[in-house]
Amino acid sequence: MKDQHINTAQAVQVHTTLGAKCSVGVHWGSYNLTDESPDQSVRDFAQARLASGLRKKDFFMMKIGVAWPLPARTAQP
Repeated sequence: MKDQHINTAQAVQVHTTLGAKCSVGVHWGSYNLTDESPDQSVRDFAQARLASGLRKKDFFMMKIGVAWPLPARTAQP
């Protein structure tokens, strides 16, 4: 799936390159496509984020099964 997805280190690099204020990893672990343990991507992400100097509030991964409700917005003309 590497042609359609990026790994955790690449995700941190994309966040930095784009100058994003906040990024959220949302569908990690949705599909069992590797031989890695289910929490390996969490550990890899934490290491990549730490190495880049990003704070948890700048880029974080949602926990499995967590929903994050957002307020409704009205479309602007």
